[in-house]
Amino acid sequence: MTQHHEPHRLVIQHMDILETAPKVVDEVERHVFSVIDEKLRQWEASRKDWEGVYNLIADETSFKPKAWENSEDGTYRAYFGLGSDSSVEHAYYLSALTGMVPAKFGIWFCVDVGWVTRLGGKGGRPGTEWKKFLAEQFRSRRLGEFGFELHGPDLLLPIRVDAQALADHYPDSLTDALAPVDEALKQLEAAAPSIQGLLDTALQYPFGNGR
Repeated sequence: MTQHHEPHRLVIQHMDILETAPKVVDEVERHVFSVIDEKLRQWEASRKDWEGVYNLIADETSFKPKAWENSEDGTYRAYFGLGSDSSVEHAYYLSALTGMVPAKFGIWFCVDVGWVTRLGGKGGRPGTEWKKFLAEQFRSRRLGEFGFELHGPDLLLPIRVDAQALADHYPDSLTDALAPVDEALKQLEAAAPSIQGLLDTALQYPFGNGR
């Protein structure tokens, strides 16, 4: 049998496990990310004038200062969100969290690009304008020193949890294995004033004026 077919052979041999795997993974994800959601909820609750929603598996986990504008339907126009890189194919958040796939997991800073640039219509290029601005701000505000990475139109604060540690502490002592989440929140705390400054600057910046 060629090496190419070895994974196929393993699938055939372990179909009993694979039949139950999706349900088990779903149960594990719900438990792990409920603990992470609660960490973020408590972090937000300890701060004045923040708000958020915390249910990553069922819907989303996102949070922000209340002063940041919402759209008419309540959608956040700028926010921090928990999640993985959707541009890289993977099936589970847990795979990204534990580094089992190339997709990165962490806390993202995202904005409604059309809103923040005030550009629309033909030839507006809001995405291009925003990415250029964000890259400049990333460098000038030295956001990399807080652990953030530039990721297209977003900023990412990566979180990586050791899979073996997570397995060893599952299900009753997950907090011990999720120290990287606590560390990321400390980094976010330190970076928050710089990101507030970035957003304030963006809302006054003359996008589309040939700069």
